[in-house]
Amino acid sequence: MKQRWMLCAFLTLLVLGGTGCAAKSTENKTFPENYHISGVDVGGMNETEAKKALTDAVADYSAIVTMNTYEITLGEDALNLTYDDSLDLTKLLKEAEPGQDIQVSVAKADIDANALQTALSEAYYEALSERVSTEGQAEESESEDGKKKKDKESKKEKSEAEIALEACLVSNRPYIKYDSKKHAFKACNGKACDILDYTSAAEAFCKQAAQLTTAINLTTETVSAPALKAADYPNVAEGVKNANALLNLHLGVYFSPEGYIPVGIDFDKDTIASWLTVSRTGDEVIVSEDALSEFCSNLAQEHNRTKKSDRIFKTTLGDEISIDAPVDGIVVDASVFYDGLKEAIENKKDATIDAVYHTVEDNSTNGIVDFKGNYCEVDLTNQHVYVYKDYKLVVDTDVVTGCVANGGTTPEGVYQIFTHDKGRYLNGPTWHVWVHYFCAFNGGIGFHDTTYRSNFGGSIYLYGGSHGCINMPLEAAEALYNNVEIGTYVVCHGGVKYVDKLQQTWSGTASYTVKEGSKAFALDADTTGNADAPLTYKSSDKKVATVSADGVVTPKKAGTCTITVHAAEFDKYAASDFEVTIHVQEDPKKKQDDKKDKDKDKDKDKDKDKPKLKEAKITVSTDYTLAPGESTVISASVNSGAAVTYTIGTPSQSWLHVGTDGSVSIDADAPPGESATISITIKSAATNKYKAATTTVTITVMVQEVIP
Repeated sequence: MKQRWMLCAFLTLLVLGGTGCAAKSTENKTFPENYHISGVDVGGMNETEAKKALTDAVADYSAIVTMNTYEITLGEDALNLTYDDSLDLTKLLKEAEPGQDIQVSVAKADIDANALQTALSEAYYEALSERVSTEGQAEESESEDGKKKKDKESKKEKSEAEIALEACLVSNRPYIKYDSKKHAFKACNGKACDILDYTSAAEAFCKQAAQLTTAINLTTETVSAPALKAADYPNVAEGVKNANALLNLHLGVYFSPEGYIPVGIDFDKDTIASWLTVSRTGDEVIVSEDALSEFCSNLAQEHNRTKKSDRIFKTTLGDEISIDAPVDGIVVDASVFYDGLKEAIENKKDATIDAVYHTVEDNSTNGIVDFKGNYCEVDLTNQHVYVYKDYKLVVDTDVVTGCVANGGTTPEGVYQIFTHDKGRYLNGPTWHVWVHYFCAFNGGIGFHDTTYRSNFGGSIYLYGGSHGCINMPLEAAEALYNNVEIGTYVVCHGGVKYVDKLQQTWSGTASYTVKEGSKAFALDADTTGNADAPLTYKSSDKKVATVSADGVVTPKKAGTCTITVHAAEFDKYAASDFEVTIHVQEDPKKKQDDKKDKDKDKDKDKDKDKPKLKEAKITVSTDYTLAPGESTVISASVNSGAAVTYTIGTPSQSWLHVGTDGSVSIDADAPPGESATISITIKSAATNKYKAATTTVTITVMVQEVIP
């Protein structure tokens, strides 16, 4: 079964500007019935009314954008769409005929390649979040065989989806990174790679979006992109500068509870950096709301001064359970830290946030706690949430809590809501999800809507739960948001604490037969369950065959060995091994080659027994002085005693003559005081003790001055 990841997305686009007033000549004239401009029905409207209708259409514009084989989500922060002031409504009105649908540019769309690439990476993380969160939703109703089949199909589908989606993460752009050793952010160069042709895709997008096309299809190829250097991008340098300026802020908190010694805490650069994250564009640092929220929650809990006691809590289903409820003392308001630190960072100002305390009261009567009728109950066993306000049940919904199999179980306990957010991203190592409502109550754990889930309740949470948060239907999350506030109590109880990990199944070749000296080959063994954990490989006999870290086997010599492929425990899957048998056969040709090599070695050994010859050295005189008409013989000798031969070049002057026997003479009319040169190669033959020798020298002959 082939399946694509579909990220059905809506582009909420900002609208600015507008057209001018309609000309007086068409002030009272209206467009004919059933007349459309780029799909917007303006029939029966005058220019002013049509302009407003088109402006509203741009504001409400939504489209499904498909790039190659998958659909993407583009947020409004990645786009810049404005009403097109050049649209001539007067002309359209004059030429309008009933029933027409005129396709014109209604808006100015301006998204460049960089913005499109960023938007695509956003889409990837959202898709990955949905996959992680929805895996295993139907585990409860499947047989073991059904689970194995589903795992196998999911692996195939996931591979196809991620091959497509991960293409958008390949980037040659420079980026910012935090260096924990130097306690500072730094700029990093991009890497050369093949990326999607975002430039042509952005141009096509702008053209179609300008006409309010509701289904935009972008088909593009990959192009080779060089590594971009951070030094060439001022925005990256500016981003590093701004990021490090945040690290240099003087940020702290001050605790002064009554009856206790005041305590001030200043935060160092590493702590501040832990609240920050690099944006998807890679060139700026922003506040990580999740990280800051969790930090403030933990900090507040460390400084709470409360007394707790066992109290009876009556669940909605009628059970009486014992909870460790606060009955006295004070608690720190984590939201004050969160709001204060976030504001300080965003405004780039130093700040010391004073802790705000709330008095804890014993919300029980005769040992039974009811939180004065205002609380949220999370029934982990039945996967249900109940919200009470003024003793009235206002929310009653199925939910999905933290995944038990991968250790993400939602903890039991009594907590208080400390964030009350609307419209934000939740971020993590493998997720980047937009939620409409988020109310945190335990570190990064909170209530939020989960629009990508279609099923809630039951035992989904055992193998397909969240990372700890309470996933809710949108309507229920909205109702909860509207009926709680900072400080509302949350009681989490029950739930399964442990389940067996799912068993992985394997696919691939279990046995290979190869010959000695054959080429290396890659194993095709793979697990159909634990697709995210890396595989490791080990050979039982490296003399027979070795295996690399990425599963490439190199045959060595005849024999048999076993390659063990190991998938570590990961997420909801147990560790598992797969054994591959490698049979290496003796190669007859290799045997012949080995014999030839041995024969060559024997010949080399014979050569070793021969006496070594000495180096011969030729000595020769190169400067001579002769009177006109005089002759001489080249003075040359060799230490081996062998005879020498001469190869003569061309003399630089015609009056110089040199013979192959080594004789040298000059003409009688050679000009006194002049000189001539000639190149001569001298060779000596080898002897039983010396090697042959060759040398090339230049002889210079001077004509002697004649004294009268």
